[in-house]
Amino acid sequence: MGTKDDKTDDVIFDDIRDERDSARRVFAGYQDIEIELSEPPDIQLNTDRTRAEVRNHYRIQGFVADGSSLEGGYTGWFAEGNNIFTFELRTMEGSDKQEWRITEWKDEAFSEGEIRAANNIQ
Repeated sequence: MGTKDDKTDDVIFDDIRDERDSARRVFAGYQDIEIELSEPPDIQLNTDRTRAEVRNHYRIQGFVADGSSLEGGYTGWFAEGNNIFTFELRTMEGSDKQEWRITEWKDEAFSEGEIRAANNIQ
């Protein structure tokens, strides 16, 4: 889980292969993942419109079946917090086409106490 003001648990993607590998690791480990993102996200662009910072709030749950299906019991987890993604507009290698790439992801995960307070849970 990411923590606010602790850069050691943030992810910086220097290569598209790192970005793809990170997504594969997250989604390969769980049979069911539910993600809720705030809408609309807060988007800030630099003046030349080549870099963007996108902030949103998230809730995420992951489940792994104890047997062959979730109906037979499962182990799960819940996380909530704020994401800050930095995107850069880059020209694709061997092409004139441009695309937005994630270059940095900061995860400001809530503690258990913050999750309880945010959701009015005693």
